[in-house]
Amino acid sequence: MTRKSTPQSLNLINLAIAFSLGLAFVSQLQTPVLAEPSPVTPEPTLSFIPPPETPGAPDGRSSAGGATRGNCSTLDSQSSASNHSRLTLLTPSISPNRPRLTSVEYPTFLIYLPPTQAEAAEFTLVDQEEEYSYQTTFPLKQTAGIISFQLPPEAPPLEPNKTYTWKVAIICDRQSRTEDVFAQEQVQFIELQPEQVQQLETATPLEQVALYGELGIWYDMMKILAELRRSQPDKPEIMLSWNELLQSKTVGLTDIAPKPLINCCTVEN
Repeated sequence: MTRKSTPQSLNLINLAIAFSLGLAFVSQLQTPVLAEPSPVTPEPTLSFIPPPETPGAPDGRSSAGGATRGNCSTLDSQSSASNHSRLTLLTPSISPNRPRLTSVEYPTFLIYLPPTQAEAAEFTLVDQEEEYSYQTTFPLKQTAGIISFQLPPEAPPLEPNKTYTWKVAIICDRQSRTEDVFAQEQVQFIELQPEQVQQLETATPLEQVALYGELGIWYDMMKILAELRRSQPDKPEIMLSWNELLQSKTVGLTDIAPKPLINCCTVEN
């Protein structure tokens, strides 16, 4: 015999269905919605792309020369042939015909000073025609490490597209300058294009380093990277970028990469 549904039973069935649907809806509301992860901006890859060759350009990196005795006891007893004991100007190991560029009139130069008992060093900057000349001395703290030396405002500004020679000499004996330990390099000032200036102005410091590297502007690249290493010594990606750049084949400063950055220098007028 077929049992007919009464209105009361139909109401109970409808209530049960409604209750089940309500539970399902509440369950959906309580299920946490996972937010999409924010995109991670990768750190820019640092590399130095050398500028095109300039025919007839003067020689590039010059190794240190001069004496290593007296107050210039710069030779390390355990590794006398290593860069640990050699005055080194931080520039890339590229063809002498490729210019070493800066985009500022008063560039900053990085210099590795070896262990020495000398009390002072001399910085000299001249142009090819010897029409430009600037020279100053600065005291040494007798602590080995990498210094940043910025051309001071009292010096004449660099002129665009002219090649200059800068030289650092450790003064071993003020009475006999033939005892100096010295090294020299080149620098050329170029003016940036407006779009390049705009791109640099909107970039982070590390992005600026990468942009200067792409443009082949060595001195500006290294100035910012050294400042980042000084201001953020505990940031591993900064030190990693520093090491990878200096140890690259194009730059060739593997022995200098781990050297500490030291404060220097107050010029002597």
